[in-house]
Amino acid sequence: MTVPQLAFVILNVVAFAAFVLTLSAVSVQAAAGEGPVMRRSPRPWGRGIAR
Repeated sequence: MTVPQLAFVILNVVAFAAFVLTLSAVSVQAAAGEGPVMRRSPRPWGRGIAR
């Protein structure tokens, strides 16, 4: 395996690990009821539907 291939594989593994960690952190926050900030703020397009 050449050096560029090795660097590419390492980058892929790091990106995948970061992706999995982000997903697990978001699911833990949702389970704790703390969710992302987007969910807490009222959506502008939800106001007309709520009425």
